[in-house]
Amino acid sequence: MIKIDPNRWLKDGEPLFSNYDYEAFEEHASLAEALSKVDNFGLWTPSIKEAALIIAVDMFDNRAIECPALEDFEGSLYAPEVRAALSETIALFEEKISRAIETGKLIPQKLTRTFDEDIVRSETFVRYDHLEAWVNE
Repeated sequence: MIKIDPNRWLKDGEPLFSNYDYEAFEEHASLAEALSKVDNFGLWTPSIKEAALIIAVDMFDNRAIECPALEDFEGSLYAPEVRAALSETIALFEEKISRAIETGKLIPQKLTRTFDEDIVRSETFVRYDHLEAWVNE
């Protein structure tokens, strides 16, 4: 992962960018590096985190799960409010997808692990058709 030294980019003794800018850059640089190693640069290949979000939003949209906090919501299904309200469901599906990969029921397109052998959910990608088949089992 690319790390930036914020003290390196100073103007008149003040940082040019906020800490948020550095964090966003590091996150996107890491994602770009991971996607470069996936077929078609990750097209139709969501990460575990993205796949869990897709499943949770789809279930909410199809009324398979209820979310009282979003009862009167009229906006994008991928709005930050929806992500926050569905955070428990998203976390549940992140765990289920990770477990499916661990047991071999879902084969990832690219698997990334930490030194401790934990799956890196933001850098492990599954093919959409494989994900769909797994969900519909």
